[in-house]
Amino acid sequence: MKAIVRLTYGERNIIQYFDDVNCNCENILNFVEATNRQHGINTLVKNIELLPDFSAVLDDSINNEVDNFLIRQRIFFIMVQIAMFKFTSTTYIDDVLFYDKLQLFTSESKTLYWIVGNGFSYLLPNKISFSIEALRDMIRDGASIYKIELDYTKQWIEDITENVTEELTAITW
Repeated sequence: MKAIVRLTYGERNIIQYFDDVNCNCENILNFVEATNRQHGINTLVKNIELLPDFSAVLDDSINNEVDNFLIRQRIFFIMVQIAMFKFTSTTYIDDVLFYDKLQLFTSESKTLYWIVGNGFSYLLPNKISFSIEALRDMIRDGASIYKIELDYTKQWIEDITENVTEELTAITW
């Protein structure tokens, strides 16, 4: 997969092209961090476009690359719709549009968990890695938890907040 990243600092746009981001988003995250340090502030405007790498695939596996991309693109569109209604300020949508999108498109995991609240968003591969207390607090404050399936045979995003709440309620100290 290839990526084009745009960061904006005031009137200045910085655009960087990444040739290979398959399953490795570290180089992009390092670029953003280094550019923020160079400018002395964290940019409020980050944009990333991801594209399948057609040149690297010369046989039938190109269909898998494109199918995988389209599945993730469809899920990402649903995530943006959910986040727009969840966030109290559009300031936080940047996290979904950049960090969660990068995680969604570079993750090798076919099952992801997404926790989205009024001012935060976490996309996690394979399992939810927060403490019981943290999850209880997030849900109490209005966060929702979604399970995302990216398999070719089943692609969906499901709100599992109620199930998680029941499991957390069943846990006693």
